[in-house]
Amino acid sequence: MTTRISPDDTALEALLVEAADVFTDALQRGEHPQIEQYAQRHPLLATMIRQVFPALLVLEPAADDQPDLPVHDDDTGTLGDYRILREIGRGGMGIVYEAEQISLGRRVALKVLPFAAMLDKQQLARFANEARTAATLDHPNIVHVTDFGLARIEADAGMTMTGDLLGTLRYMSPEQASGSHFVDQRSDIYSLGATLYELLTLQPVFAGNDRQKLLRQIPEQDPRPPRQLNNAIPKDLETIVLKAIAKEPQSRYATAQALADDLRRFLEDKPIRARRPGPWVRLRMWTKRHQGPTITAAAVVFLSLAVAGGWKLQRDRESREITQSVRESLAAAQASIAAGDDLRASTYLGEAKGRLANGNDTLGTLAAQTDGLLAQVEARLADQERLAQFQKLVEQFHSHGLATAWVVRKRGYEYCRQALQLYRADEDLPWTRQPAVENLTAQQSEPLKDSVFELLVLLADWQIHAPGKQPRPDDYRRAIELLTRAEHGYAPTRSLYQRRSGYWSAVGDEQAARADAARAAAIEPVLALDRYLLGDACRREGQPAEALEQFSQAIRLKPDHFLSLFRMGTCLRALERAAEAELAFTACIALQPDSPYSYQWRAYVCAQQGKEQQALEDYQKAIERGDYVAFLHRGFLHGQHGRSAEAIADFTRAIETNPSSYTSYNNRASEYARKGKYDKALADYNKAIALKRNSPDFYCNRAILYARYKHSEEARADFKAVLEIDPNFAKAYHCRAQLVWIPAKEFQQAIEDFTKAIEIEPKNPDHYRHRAASYAAIKRYDGVLADWNKIVELKPDSAFARNSLAWFLATCPDPQFRDPKRAAEQAKKAVERAPKNGSYWNTLGIAQYRAGDWKAAIEALEKSMELGSGGNSFDWFFLAMAHRQLGSQGGERRAEGTEPSEVDHNAEAQRWYEQAVEWMKKNRPDDGELIRFRNEAAKLLRLPDEAAKPEEKQPR
Repeated sequence: MTTRISPDDTALEALLVEAADVFTDALQRGEHPQIEQYAQRHPLLATMIRQVFPALLVLEPAADDQPDLPVHDDDTGTLGDYRILREIGRGGMGIVYEAEQISLGRRVALKVLPFAAMLDKQQLARFANEARTAATLDHPNIVHVTDFGLARIEADAGMTMTGDLLGTLRYMSPEQASGSHFVDQRSDIYSLGATLYELLTLQPVFAGNDRQKLLRQIPEQDPRPPRQLNNAIPKDLETIVLKAIAKEPQSRYATAQALADDLRRFLEDKPIRARRPGPWVRLRMWTKRHQGPTITAAAVVFLSLAVAGGWKLQRDRESREITQSVRESLAAAQASIAAGDDLRASTYLGEAKGRLANGNDTLGTLAAQTDGLLAQVEARLADQERLAQFQKLVEQFHSHGLATAWVVRKRGYEYCRQALQLYRADEDLPWTRQPAVENLTAQQSEPLKDSVFELLVLLADWQIHAPGKQPRPDDYRRAIELLTRAEHGYAPTRSLYQRRSGYWSAVGDEQAARADAARAAAIEPVLALDRYLLGDACRREGQPAEALEQFSQAIRLKPDHFLSLFRMGTCLRALERAAEAELAFTACIALQPDSPYSYQWRAYVCAQQGKEQQALEDYQKAIERGDYVAFLHRGFLHGQHGRSAEAIADFTRAIETNPSSYTSYNNRASEYARKGKYDKALADYNKAIALKRNSPDFYCNRAILYARYKHSEEARADFKAVLEIDPNFAKAYHCRAQLVWIPAKEFQQAIEDFTKAIEIEPKNPDHYRHRAASYAAIKRYDGVLADWNKIVELKPDSAFARNSLAWFLATCPDPQFRDPKRAAEQAKKAVERAPKNGSYWNTLGIAQYRAGDWKAAIEALEKSMELGSGGNSFDWFFLAMAHRQLGSQGGERRAEGTEPSEVDHNAEAQRWYEQAVEWMKKNRPDDGELIRFRNEAAKLLRLPDEAAKPEEKQPR
């Protein structure tokens, strides 16, 4: 509850003071206000006004003793080597002139001591010190020298006697002008105020050049209020200036910062701290400066107070000043509290507490109010600090809980627990309340409640779905407890009941499970968290499209839901929508600029789009924010672009950052293997396996390394170890078939392993392609055709797949599996998708030859040669046969009325055949397919069969 200051028995006094302020302001403006008019204007105060206001007349400002003397600026003449041009300024140590040094023809500032002959040794030393300071000034436009306030040169320490006056007189504070021993930073506050006064009014606080007169005016005479000189000056600004140039140091701002703060409040149209002194304060200060002439006035005042029936104002003035100051601080504190600025309120209350320490026992009520308000503010500040700590932990949870590395994600959920502990939501005690929010605004408390609810649900989820964890009954019971805590005090959601229903089933309580399932069915998802959890369940089940829809719904409900935005990005990446994923991660970065994992994922999808430089920059930002995993991904990107040294360096940094990072060793091993550094690669694979012995990936990678270096037995042992760990590890079956069985010509074993891989991953075209090659090796052409048909079905837009099927249909060694017409159709589709690929034109030419379209075949083969740098024997053998077919018919078929072709097709056939043979002998003499094509061409051209028996070769 907010402490309020209620009015007390001093209300009439406050009204009297306000009226007195108006009365004395009129006096200061030179007016002659009538006391009786004020008495009639304020009937409730009439008696006190008639008794007290006569004493205020002594505050009417007196006229100056004499007018200000004009400043002379026309003194001219010659002094030694200097011609005096004009006077610039005067100070405590002399007059400054602009002069010309005759011998050098340059302008200088010349300071002249008017009574140099009368100066003592200390004054001469001071002047010499001042000259040395001036000599340090180096600027082509210096023609003016001035000093200000208390500014002193460090070198003159010991040269200034107590009471000596330094600085320009008109900016001196009253205590300086009177030679006081007690001069502190508040003297400089006065000088700042005097400067501001002059800037606003275009007149100094006290004008004139008479030294003695200024020394009297500064400590004794009140300056004219700035608004009398310029009524456009705002009243609050005038109040600030008058406080800064108050006669008594304790009445000024304590520090320059306090003055600056009040000026800032004025500029921002906020209430200022400065208050005009009341009439009694002004009377006391005036009396202090005019002891003799005020005795009668003081008597009048005290008499008036006595007549008023025991008026205590004068006797208790110190207590009243403290009371007024404390009330001002309390009012300012309450205004700060209302504005939500508890820290500033605490400052005001601390000031009030300090002032009350100097008061007496009559201030007990104010002291109690101050203590009560201070306790409230301190409680509010403590709650604000706890909320800030909570929000920071939530941000760290969001950041780390989404990391790819399990150890980092585990750390994220530790942050989640710490955040809940701040509000006692994760204790092992019954918890049936919401977090304490008494001292928070609605804008703070509602998001806090939502966050506590969300963290409880997500922590329950983690109990069951932590990576690599097999939940036990105790884990389910703990998750149920957390969800029950979330249920208390909040509007339960569908996802909460759905999850708890499953957890009840896991611990065997089917009745509770059915009850929660019914509750879930009756609730429509209305929270972003609901949609997020539904989407996360789809994501875990390998349904990115369904998950994406739920995350999109969550963002519609809460556009800044970080978790949904992040998971949306990962789903878009899985769906190969990299550009949209980049936008999602950019939004995450906007919400949490210090989250390293948003940068890491955006780098990943940028790399997918070929934005290598952007990816590298984002990986660097992730690294700068403490994500060592970014070293791994950046190293992988370097490796993809052939920068092995940079890749190995990044993997090494990742290992240095986290020596237990088995993935770092595995990745560095792969890069060493790519560079042919077998020993280093093997050492790193061994280290990765030692750190994580149940990883099928690491054993598989080491098996691949062994196989490539012909260590077949070691490779077979590692592949066996992989499949013992995970019998459904498709990569192991595929690699064992490709690297162990095929080199050993154990094709049936290879087919069995490829078949097992296909059973596990039926949509992976690589498994079908390599099994087709194994079928071809054992002349199982039905298997080859079936596998290539499946590949085209899986990847209908793949030019490679259609070209390979066309090649098989056009060139299969067993003619019964050939289908020239379909081969030509598939080849045309491949060429349409990749028109600049010469080998695809070659396939089209061969398919058209098989279909009997020899002219089209020649055109396609010539296109293949054009794109393939002149071609090779695969083009030329079929060119020879196409020309031979045309030549055997007496020339190219032509339309009626056209001239016969001038091409000698038989000669062309002979020329291309001979060229094909020569190329084959030099480049690929043992190629089984070329041997078969050569024999076919030789037979057609009726040439001796010079080729060896062909060996079969897998389709291209």
